[in-house]
Amino acid sequence: MRLLTIFVCLLPYLIFSQDILISQGGTVNACSGNFYDSGGPPGSGNSSYGNNEDYTITICPENNTQTIQFDFDEFATQPLINGSGDYLIIYDGIDTTADQFGIFSGTCPTCGPGFIEAPTVGGCL
Repeated sequence: MRLLTIFVCLLPYLIFSQDILISQGGTVNACSGNFYDSGGPPGSGNSSYGNNEDYTITICPENNTQTIQFDFDEFATQPLINGSGDYLIIYDGIDTTADQFGIFSGTCPTCGPGFIEAPTVGGCL
């Protein structure tokens, strides 16, 4: 009975969560999900992102009473050194003219963004 109860409690998250690939581009409205590089989730056939990729995606809440939060469990890129390498920029807004949360690059435990939350309810990242 305990296993069934846990499954029933998690069912809404399993049904309504979506996988978001950075390569989708455009604007995605979501209340929950998993964000991946263009290689997709583990086991999807691709191991990581490819060479010379340059994507922009905007993630917004489904309605203006929600807040977007990112919590990066894993993060690794080719380190950015002297202007060469790979990186992720997260902006506080709907496009690249918005303020930056930061530029993230590398493979160290503190290189990734960690937890980021849009400071405005209904705001996009």
